[in-house]
Amino acid sequence: MRSILCLAVASLAAATTVPLPWTALNTHGLTWTRCSFQLPPNIECATMEVPLDYTDPLSSQTVLMDIVRYAALRPPVRGSIIINFGRLGAMNIVKMMKGYRRLAMVTDRHWDLVTWNVRGTGRSIPFDCSNPKVPGSAPPRRGRNNAHLNKTWAQEWEEGSKLADDCHLHFPVYGTMLGTAFQARDLMQLVDALQEDGMLRYWGFSAGSILGATAAAMFPDRVDKVLLDGVRNVHEYYHSFGDPNLLDNLDNTFHAFLKGCVASPHNCALARAYRTVDNIKFLIRELYKELDVTQKEINGVIFDSHRFQAYLHRSLYYPKNYTTLATTLDRLVTGDMEALKDVELATREWLRRSDITFGVRCGDNTKRTGTLLDFEPIMDELRGKTEWFPRLPENIMEATCVQWPFQARELYDGDFNVTTRNPVLMIGNEWDPVTPWQGAQNLSESFTNSAALKYKAFGHTSVAQNSDCVWNVINKYFTTGEIPSPGTICEPNEPIFSNMTDLGRVFGLDAKAGIDKLWKVRETLGYCDFY
Repeated sequence: MRSILCLAVASLAAATTVPLPWTALNTHGLTWTRCSFQLPPNIECATMEVPLDYTDPLSSQTVLMDIVRYAALRPPVRGSIIINFGRLGAMNIVKMMKGYRRLAMVTDRHWDLVTWNVRGTGRSIPFDCSNPKVPGSAPPRRGRNNAHLNKTWAQEWEEGSKLADDCHLHFPVYGTMLGTAFQARDLMQLVDALQEDGMLRYWGFSAGSILGATAAAMFPDRVDKVLLDGVRNVHEYYHSFGDPNLLDNLDNTFHAFLKGCVASPHNCALARAYRTVDNIKFLIRELYKELDVTQKEINGVIFDSHRFQAYLHRSLYYPKNYTTLATTLDRLVTGDMEALKDVELATREWLRRSDITFGVRCGDNTKRTGTLLDFEPIMDELRGKTEWFPRLPENIMEATCVQWPFQARELYDGDFNVTTRNPVLMIGNEWDPVTPWQGAQNLSESFTNSAALKYKAFGHTSVAQNSDCVWNVINKYFTTGEIPSPGTICEPNEPIFSNMTDLGRVFGLDAKAGIDKLWKVRETLGYCDFY
């Protein structure tokens, strides 16, 4: 079997075509084999064909999906849980390689863990709008590193227009076939191909919550266990300009981070000299001003406050690295601008975004606006929701989507007031910088008999901080279907800036001395970044 991590084709003409109606696909199940690249022996690979266009059952065109499975380690094997790691499904398989051990531990090793590369990624006709005909080429990344982020709305509009035009030029038909409704049908094809009981067991992180909610609404009678972890507001996702919910709790999260720092001055360099939260905020405001005045060039990148906001925002995803974040901030507010080199390296990958993200997100959304004059007040209102992060790189997403020339071939146009066969479970972190608790709370009010677990934790999704309480809830849910009672709240095992991290206890390391070693071993132990 060819490597499933390569990009083999990139144009619509290269789509696999098999003269079979889509109702006849995958009737013989999946053939699991050893993967062609070096992986532990209990990780297996398979492929599956799904229809290119579900709205045309007579079409013979199909898309090839790559699938991996981390087999259960303990009897009895209870079945399969399908994992979606977020970012609208991009890089699912790569993330499984990082995170499978931890997810297996949470689910008590009784489940096969399965994931797949969604349509538009991997070998399933990569949606690469800048260079679609070069086999093996990596998808382009938006948020160019050679440009600073201090753009006017007119510049954002122009860049969004260029991307939308490029995608329409190269993928005039395929660009309509990337939407979440088609992905939900792909997901159910995978459920059928597993040849278990035909029921959906799914764990979706972040943007994976959108697919999970949509699949549950489209196929309510086939829901066994659906866990939505770090819940996006699906109503806003489909029907609003931007995602206002993503900004709702951002300033509160930043404030809580600073409070946690001040409460632990021995482990948070930013709190030294008895600084208060207000003092630190003043210093960071002054840093914003200085960065905009000096606009230092670091590794060919103009570094202003907008790029720094991107760094600060993304760093809040990862509580395990808060000590390092605080040390970097302390260096900067005390005038050590050499720390910007570390910041630039950290933001280099974070600011990149593959075209498939635009293809799915923009095709799903129903909102369009024809002129810059219409766009500017919309963005001004959205960015007015936050004092500390008004100009994040997500602006290019909104500038592109409102000009997107495609609409997904199939849109889920129902509501989410649905009664599923079994309850859906949502989890939301109180201080998640991108999918706050309110998202889980909001969606649980739509799905009948669902439950929302409030997790008083920092970072993005439930895996950002370890919690025996959360792990027990998840394990019980997948094992017995038990959901937490209304009002249930879980706490992390340890607060932020604690002297010993959960992982640190394994090695007998305190946070200050052990941070470098912890980062080196994080991937070995399966500690991954979900977003």
